[in-house]
Amino acid sequence: MRSGIWCESADILHGLNVLFQSDPHEFKWTTNVWNVQAVPQLYGLSLSGVSNIILTQGALDPWSGGGYQPGSPSANQDQGIYVMEIPGSAHHLDLRTPNTCDPNTIKNARYQIVRILDCWVHGCATPPRLGSLPQMVVPVNDLLVSAAFCGISLTTFCSFVSSSFSAHSCFKALKRPVHCCETVG
Repeated sequence: MRSGIWCESADILHGLNVLFQSDPHEFKWTTNVWNVQAVPQLYGLSLSGVSNIILTQGALDPWSGGGYQPGSPSANQDQGIYVMEIPGSAHHLDLRTPNTCDPNTIKNARYQIVRILDCWVHGCATPPRLGSLPQMVVPVNDLLVSAAFCGISLTTFCSFVSSSFSAHSCFKALKRPVHCCETVG
């Protein structure tokens, strides 16, 4: 590496050799140039003046990295601000109509949300605390229903679950009537 260069692109990308100065501060690339305080100044990003908010996100949600995290300083349950990251959940799964294929984590999160809303509506003296969400568990029967619902071939599905039980018992289980996920009233 030549002196004065801190990054040199590989020629394999497009045959060019792009060089950068040894120190980004030589270009005056400081926090003032990038105005890192613009978003907090314009939009706040502080929940200090609000109450009664439930923020949920799924761990499988691509947007979850940009959301409030459960350990965020703004997540003050005494102020009525709750932040939940739901394992095994995707974008807005907690807001969809409940059905029999919902993972246990979603069922538990919905239960806690209803408890919080009930407290707000009826003016309880002590705000409820979020309990920890359970690990996601997908029972084999739910996998069978999901396979039938999604139109997955028996061979593909049974090879997928063969680590749990034999492919023969998988085919045998699928020969019984399989009901698709039904909406819970």
